[in-house]
Order: sequence, then C-alpha cells, then structure tokens
Amino acid sequence: MRTITRKSLDEMARTMSVIPESKMMSTIGGEPHTEYFTSYGAFVQYLNDWIASPNYTEAVYYILADGRYAVLTDPENFDAYCSEITYETSPSGSTSGSTSGSTSNAVYYQGNEVYGVGHTHRNSPKPTDENTSVLGGDTNNRLEGVGNSIYYNGGFYFY
Repeated sequence: MRTITRKSLDEMARTMSVIPESKMMSTIGGEPHTEYFTSYGAFVQYLNDWIASPNYTEAVYYILADGRYAVLTDPENFDAYCSEITYETSPSGSTSGSTSGSTSNAVYYQGNEVYGVGHTHRNSPKPTDENTSVLGGDTNNRLEGVGNSIYYNGGFYFY
C-alpha cells in the first residue's frame, strides 16, 4: 500500500509527459465525465479551470497507481458543496460502490488501482465532518488505505 504525499506528487510530476491543451475537455458542465491526465501540470490546470467555472460543482480526483490522474465531474449529481467518491473493490469493477467501505486493502477506479483520492473545494481547505469520516455511511468521503485530500486554491490539503 502506498500513501500519496506532496513529495510523491512532486516526484510523479517530474516524470509525467504533457497532454496538449487541445485534449482537455473544452466545455465544463453536462453529463458525468472522467478526464485522464499523464501530466501533473495538466491535471492541476484542469482542477483550477474547473474551480473557476461559473458552473462549478465539486469534482472528485483520483491518483492512480500507473501514474495517471483522473478527474470525475458530474454536474447532474454533484453540487458546489457535495460530491461522492466512486470506487471499486476489485480491478474488474465487479464489486463497486460509492458509499460502502472497501473490504480489501486496495481500491480501484474504472479498473485502475487508486493511491490517492480527493475532491475540490472553493471556499476552504478545511475538511467537513463528512470528509473525515470513513466511507461506510451515507455521505462520508474518506477512503481508508489511500491518501485523502482536498484541492483548494492551488494546493492539496491531506486529511
């Protein structure tokens, strides 16, 4: 099990290739969508653009074991103060959930092992009580065994 820290994010950023801006999602909003990045810079720029959008809703991001980053946006189901972490407990995705705790040491998103997970905040880096509770209740947002963070104002705040 690997825990994601700011130092390990910086190390991954130095080894990532850059995705051209033309490959980034051109419009923000609409249907649930996952955008993948191999570049730390493109990943962070996407989060910044999303937060600056007038149609902002929280976004959930995943730091994957293969070195990529995934950002899930779902304007139909998320709002500016609430999002839901989606994950699987097996790489095949056969056991999936969004609010039930993982029974294994590894968690997956769309078949990819997850090292870190988090979501965006617009007003504060401070986690809510729901953010710091372990997944298993109806609105909890903390996954055990992986790094959990909030992206706010250009930084990742781990909790």
